[in-house]
Amino acid sequence: MAQIRPESLLSEILGRASSNEVIVGLKGAARLRGKLRAYDMHMNLVLDDATSLEGDRVRKRYGLLFIRGDSVVFVVLA
Repeated sequence: MAQIRPESLLSEILGRASSNEVIVGLKGAARLRGKLRAYDMHMNLVLDDATSLEGDRVRKRYGLLFIRGDSVVFVVLA
């Protein structure tokens, strides 16, 4: 059975999500929604049209936003 390296799997998954709407969960239970524009091997993310969510409601609008990878808990397609 071939071993899959975590960084190649991360690249494949985030590559599929690129330019699509995603929801990003952060440490402390905060959630952000926006279009994934860029990412790197440290899971640093750049979202465009980013908003913070409270439940399903928009709490605040940010526009272009950089998210440091060590604060990311999960990323899902919106």
